[in-house]
Amino acid sequence: MRSINPANAVEFKDSIRMELEEASRQTDLLFDMLDPSAFHERPIAERHRIIFYLGHLEAFDWNLVCDASFGMKPLDAGLQQLFAFGIDPVDGNLPSDKTSDWPPIETVQRFKDQARQAADACLAKASFSTREHPYLENGLISRSPSNIASCIWKRSATCCTGCLSR
Repeated sequence: MRSINPANAVEFKDSIRMELEEASRQTDLLFDMLDPSAFHERPIAERHRIIFYLGHLEAFDWNLVCDASFGMKPLDAGLQQLFAFGIDPVDGNLPSDKTSDWPPIETVQRFKDQARQAADACLAKASFSTREHPYLENGLISRSPSNIASCIWKRSATCCTGCLSR
């Protein structure tokens, strides 16, 4: 976990903002490579559909920044719940959700953009006056393009922090 020297809080905050912007830019590029028709596919039977991951990163940010740190109400409670946890399989079986159970890509993109803007605004207001911030590490790790690719296309036991557990 990163330690913060309160005397350098402004420099630290700027550094984190730039790292998060770059990580977001890289994940956007990764998703931009996909054909829109692929977002509702499930490349690995045991994993969520790709569309889940498009909304999940911002739901993760919202939960840890906007909700936990600033007490904000969700922009859309249904989408927040969906992208925080996904649609869990029943009784340990493989997922049985249908494409129609998921919102259209335009809806998810709008949710993603609004949630990202809100999280960015909250981070801009944050004081970074305490010494440790678990979000800073987990948020950057979750946004790593290699981590996202692992979640979507590889059969690894690791995934975005919080993807596989509540």
